[in-house]
Amino acid sequence: MGLWRYLEVITNKIKGVKIMIKITDKEAATYQTNISGWVAGGRFFGKDERAARWNGCTHVACKKCGVTIDKMYTICGQCQKNEAIKRFDKMPKKEWDGKTPLLLLDSDLFFDSEDELLDYCLDFVINPQELRLIICKPIYAEPIDPGDYYSDDLSDDSIIPDKLRAAFDCLNEEISQVLLSWCPGEYAAIIREDALHDTNSGNIL
Repeated sequence: MGLWRYLEVITNKIKGVKIMIKITDKEAATYQTNISGWVAGGRFFGKDERAARWNGCTHVACKKCGVTIDKMYTICGQCQKNEAIKRFDKMPKKEWDGKTPLLLLDSDLFFDSEDELLDYCLDFVINPQELRLIICKPIYAEPIDPGDYYSDDLSDDSIIPDKLRAAFDCLNEEISQVLLSWCPGEYAAIIREDALHDTNSGNIL
């Protein structure tokens, strides 16, 4: 594509003028023989070898241990587990109250009661003190801002009427008490040795 033709195309794009370039036109593509560089996946990357190799590969090396993994990850599954254990060991510890849900580290397994934890320990023949358990924290419903809720209906200089805001205040007071779910908290659980009992045998785990 000549310089003037190139400038014409760019100018038309800026102006929003729709142009037509047929597949057989010279502007559609050119064959170049005077270039060199990295190519991957049908794309030219010039001197950027790293970008070219990333584009063309499917697997990379784990940044921790070097094992081959899918390129969408930075570290392998085992190293992820090791890192999770390190973070767990650094967490402050707190005695479990026997009611707040617990999360088993590096899993999506929650225990909502002593009975559930007891059943798990019996099934896998393990003491609760051997498990890496995180005390969960509650997630409550977020209050509703009437200004945001009615933003599409209000003009730029409108304000929320006092009556409507008062109604939302009452609503939000109720909403804020609604427990939606639980998520991992900041404390590792301490399970007392006498906290759980095998109700069938009377034995302490």
